[in-house]
Amino acid sequence: MKEMNLKNQYKLFYFGILIAGMIACLILAAGGSLVWSDEAFSLGMIRLGYREIWNLPSVDVHPPLYYLYLKTFTAIFGESVFTAKLASILPYLFILAFGGRKLRYLFDEATGILFMVLFLCFTPMLGFAVEIRMYSLGAAFVFANAVYAYLCLKEGGRSSNWLLLSLFSVEAAYTHYYALAAAAVTDLLLLAAICCKKPENIRKFILAVALIGILYFPWLRNFMGQMSYKIENEFRIGRITVRSLISYATSLFNVAGLRFLSVPLAVTYLILFIQALKKKDIHLTVICILTVPFGTFLIGMILSVLIRPVFVFRYIIPAISLIPIFTALTLRGSFRRVDGKVLFAVMLVCGLIHYGGCVKGEYRKVEHPMDGQWVAKHEECDAWLVLTSDTHASTVLAYYEREKTIYTNHPESGEANPFPNVYLAERFEAKDRIALMLETWAEIPEKILKDYDVESREWVEDGDERKIGVYVMKRKS
Repeated sequence: MKEMNLKNQYKLFYFGILIAGMIACLILAAGGSLVWSDEAFSLGMIRLGYREIWNLPSVDVHPPLYYLYLKTFTAIFGESVFTAKLASILPYLFILAFGGRKLRYLFDEATGILFMVLFLCFTPMLGFAVEIRMYSLGAAFVFANAVYAYLCLKEGGRSSNWLLLSLFSVEAAYTHYYALAAAAVTDLLLLAAICCKKPENIRKFILAVALIGILYFPWLRNFMGQMSYKIENEFRIGRITVRSLISYATSLFNVAGLRFLSVPLAVTYLILFIQALKKKDIHLTVICILTVPFGTFLIGMILSVLIRPVFVFRYIIPAISLIPIFTALTLRGSFRRVDGKVLFAVMLVCGLIHYGGCVKGEYRKVEHPMDGQWVAKHEECDAWLVLTSDTHASTVLAYYEREKTIYTNHPESGEANPFPNVYLAERFEAKDRIALMLETWAEIPEKILKDYDVESREWVEDGDERKIGVYVMKRKS
């Protein structure tokens, strides 16, 4: 691309890529109405009142901002799986649009356009663009916080930059605790840069941090309570092993589950990193950008070793939203050369293939064989008894079944359970007809067979070719 032509046609490229991103996201969002357990939990949370969401007890649950945002969004546009996915799409598109404009301002048109293309092709973020969880919202706040940290360093005299730095830091902290960690790493990097280059701005930094503290103070008691709960109680995250560390790396370079494509993608990033270190004009910027996800990951590893496992790959999604900035900055100088075009082509092809995998995954996304129509088939039953060994079945079921009581031996979120019709199986009360869910290998408990006859049995297969048994049980006369 010639520099002059790109300057003249920047708006055409910008809006063209933005519209393409919108269409791609809408195709993803239209991929089906099935949800997995964490998404079902999010949709359950918005059935609570605003005060109830804020006043959740000190349990294993995320901060409240995403749930408040999702509740407001669905209150305006209607509650459905598609609408909830749109709520996740908006922050994703915000990064695309905001990043394209700000990187043009901070660097040049080529960097802004390259960022937009590379962000759409950034494989770890694609699936989370429509997931009904807080990761895309947290990524938007972390991304904006990093941009304004750079602006505070570059334009230290503008008070609006410092105000927005504080606001985006607080919003990240209210969305996810690892988004809080990413924002904290970013702000500490800013402090280090100010001390080295612009010590006259330390006072403004202190004021910005003071505002962060004031705005976060209302949640501090809940934060301390939730941290105490995480320290004192076991939960589902497994311990950190060499295998889990390898899985984090493979997740970062995953291309639609095709391992043979993950290798060239990983090699591309390695080459770009080496190239960036050789470029004196950007190497410090690139190091700071990559320090945010690496520092966030390191915090998770240290906490997991010292206290208990508290990290899974998706927790780092807000922090790695910055990586496309690194790729754009590195590629902009070599894009006209053959090697730059090859590296760009690898990332583009991998991104397109991964996008196809994400579309396919949305149509097949289900941990348990349930949807509204399937649950309606058992409307003659008076209650559900879920005795599966995993914790997710009752959560997914509770999203679709709002009225009938669900008894389970594994309520996924304990005291944070947002579904008023979910109870522990030990509180089971006899009904005329129940629907019993078990793994195919499990036998119906003797105490159930003592009081109930099997009226029908059905094996239902989920998207991963696992089967679950559903028995309709009629109470004996």
